[in-house]
Amino acid sequence: MSSEPANFYSRTNTARKIIVVDLGFLGDSVHLIPALWELKRNYPQASLHTLSATVGAELLRLVPCVEKAWAFPLAAPSPPWWRHWGLLGSLRREGFHAAFNFSGADRTIFITAFTGAKHRVAHAAGRKHFWQSWLIKDWVRRRPNTLPVYEQRREVLAACGISLASSKWELGIPDTIRAEVESLVPEDAIHCSINASTPLKEWPLEHWTELARELLAADSNCHIIASGSRSPREQERLRAFAAAVNNWRLL
Repeated sequence: MSSEPANFYSRTNTARKIIVVDLGFLGDSVHLIPALWELKRNYPQASLHTLSATVGAELLRLVPCVEKAWAFPLAAPSPPWWRHWGLLGSLRREGFHAAFNFSGADRTIFITAFTGAKHRVAHAAGRKHFWQSWLIKDWVRRRPNTLPVYEQRREVLAACGISLASSKWELGIPDTIRAEVESLVPEDAIHCSINASTPLKEWPLEHWTELARELLAADSNCHIIASGSRSPREQERLRAFAAAVNNWRLL
């Protein structure tokens, strides 16, 4: 198992098809964008694919350098592994030359290996299992968690011998979608995603409430939009948030 595969890029710079396996939801997918642009800049000839949770795929389809954003259905509780055989088989038939894994989570390690990509690299998550090096040969040691997540992912690429430019966040939003959003959302709105996949990852609701009140008090034109999934827990959390803030400019 390599701890700093600095020659990974030299071994893969002629790759024609690349996949990034990252089963993130909305926030993780946002943090993935600069790394995707770095991959496209360094592999201009390659077709770039991503694999993420459904909401993440919806976002990544708006990144112009991504040719195909695959959606991996995730829910609470997660579906049985065998329900994904069709998707995994389709990924394997794509014939990927290189695969990047920025999380090092157990499920993503198996999926990355199952893509069949000849060259595979992952970012260590801090957990070590004897089978990890069987599935993925090249590993980058854990980057400091004091760095923003998007910068950690860029640093993983640098450890692979990939050159970095300034962070790029470009999205390509179709005019039809832009017009629809403009008709529904005030121009000066701030979006707050107050929920996470588990309560352990969430900012306490009282902190969100305090932040929202301060933002609304500081600017009389400010609007806040809070969002969440359709799960009963998240819907209840949204209702509690709205009741605590108690301001019509919270949408």
